[in-house]
Amino acid sequence: VLVDMDASEQKMRHLAAVISDRFTRVWEYREIRPMLSATLILAAIPRDLTEDDLMLLSDGELPPGTSGQILEGADLTLLKRSADIEEALARGISEYNIETYYRPVYDWKKRSIFAAEAVMFLHDKKLGDLWQEDFLSIALESGSLDTLVDIVIREISLFLGSGIPTEMGLTHISITIPAAQCMQPTFLSGIWDRVTRYNVKPSQIYIAIQDIFQVQDREVLGEVLRGLHEIGFQIMLDQYGVGDSGLRSLNFYPYDAVSIDMESISAEAKPEVHREILLNSIQMLNALNHKILVKGVRFEQQLRIIEETDIAYIEGPLFSDVVSQQEFLTILRATDMSRQEEKKARAQSEAKSSFLANMSHDMRTPMNAIIGYANIATSNFDNPSIVRDSLNKIGSSSHFLLSLIFIFL
Repeated sequence: VLVDMDASEQKMRHLAAVISDRFTRVWEYREIRPMLSATLILAAIPRDLTEDDLMLLSDGELPPGTSGQILEGADLTLLKRSADIEEALARGISEYNIETYYRPVYDWKKRSIFAAEAVMFLHDKKLGDLWQEDFLSIALESGSLDTLVDIVIREISLFLGSGIPTEMGLTHISITIPAAQCMQPTFLSGIWDRVTRYNVKPSQIYIAIQDIFQVQDREVLGEVLRGLHEIGFQIMLDQYGVGDSGLRSLNFYPYDAVSIDMESISAEAKPEVHREILLNSIQMLNALNHKILVKGVRFEQQLRIIEETDIAYIEGPLFSDVVSQQEFLTILRATDMSRQEEKKARAQSEAKSSFLANMSHDMRTPMNAIIGYANIATSNFDNPSIVRDSLNKIGSSSHFLLSLIFIFL
């Protein structure tokens, strides 16, 4: 921390540029010639930052992509926000304010919930409510992600271990984990211990791998993912097409499923090519026999594009918001009741069809007899014996038909 109480802003900006430039060249110490990197914070106190802010930022984790830069102005707002979130994470872990929410995943062909995505939710007294998208990368940088994964795995395992979700047709729950976290030495053994501790089958949990492009050693990540596969976990490539999450990744890592994020495609593509990108991606993934989950479906026009494809699974705000465990159970119960009612109605319809078919067959015999003997009697008016016999048989057939009507109706 370099503080100059008398210097002008122009002088401090020049000094920052000189220091930053020096770090672009090799340093020399005896026989060592290291290449070092420095990120500089240029701020006026207290206009931009307080002294407490400055000390916190100096000791905290830097946002990705800021190494070697001079941070000032709007950059400081982002940096301070990151530091605030890091503090909120520490509070959330110590005060047990991390909660697991669920985003329902639908079997599009059956029009019913079959799985869920677990989403971490942080309740903080200072920053308010934060979703995992707000703090996942910061948790990875600060080293607290392992604790968060432990919390969400425990919550998922307790939920699945109760047996209630499975009874209501839920096949699995997915959890999003950055690829860099999978590279931790104890990740594989740790996640196995967490799941088996709660008597949950690994196949009930999908590991959605995110940010593949940040991994330097693909061989090591491949070994980890194959290890997860061998002990029964299912692997999903999250956000196909973002960064390095493309064909090269599909060919190298053992994925069971692939997710496509509608929001990412919409953000990166012009509206006129949005549809073509989605259709071509789905066609290619189907050809490779990958299960496909389309995420982030918000609008009816997006759904109309999806309906042109052979998509199996879908999720997004158009169908359901992210909900608490209790709310998710309520949705599952309602879905299960609807499924049971549909099953009951189908059984009743089948029984009715069978009943009508049997009734039609049983009633056809006496009806044919009545019509036949009526024709015989009409054709033999001059033969009283034949007419009498025909009328007797018409009478017995009529009584038999009447008894059938009483039975069926």
